[in-house]
Amino acid sequence: LDDHPRYFSALLTGNIEPMAYLKMELVGLDRFFKLPGAFGEESHERRDLPERAAGRINEHLQLDLSPDQFVVIGDTPNDIDCAKHFGARSVVVGTGRFYSTEELLACEPDAWLKDLSDTELVIRTLDSL
Repeated sequence: LDDHPRYFSALLTGNIEPMAYLKMELVGLDRFFKLPGAFGEESHERRDLPERAAGRINEHLQLDLSPDQFVVIGDTPNDIDCAKHFGARSVVVGTGRFYSTEELLACEPDAWLKDLSDTELVIRTLDSL
């Protein structure tokens, strides 16, 4: 996604900010999150975080993006729930260790991907939202 002109990435996580970036650094992904995000220390309620991140992103980009222009990609029911609460799209990825595909699909995400390894499929999925 880093090379795609339509999509930019930010971290939105229940982790505290230093831990979130450390986790991304350990797997070599930290350089891809160029937009400001939102983190667990800002609210105990995950549902609050997309609005915070969107406000920062809009300010950073000097735009007025609406909630439906954001996509939350995650691997838990909380990720799907916070996207829906904010009005964003949700893509659930079946790479998490704690929830089955059936449990995730029961939360009615906008899209499901087995993993993110097929970049073309990821972009087609995002484009379809």
